[in-house]
Amino acid sequence: MAYPRSGIVVDFDVLKFTTLSLVFKRQDNSFVPAGSTVKIAGKDYMVGYDGLVFMNTGVNPPFEGTITINNDKFDFNSDSKEITIG
Repeated sequence: MAYPRSGIVVDFDVLKFTTLSLVFKRQDNSFVPAGSTVKIAGKDYMVGYDGLVFMNTGVNPPFEGTITINNDKFDFNSDSKEITIG
């Protein structure tokens, strides 16, 4: 049983940041395989299912970088959040 006026105060600092998701597809409209890596603005990101890459950074268009698929590297430059490779 808790005593009246007893307890603890916890201060949770809230962090605010911008997130971004990009979708990578091949020219045949299939998704880039999960596990591929993307380098944008000097940072590496992993491609997930359905070609999705989630970033917690304030990168703005145009999106420029390199994607590595099975040891093959492709450079990209796009204003869209859906990027076609190959």
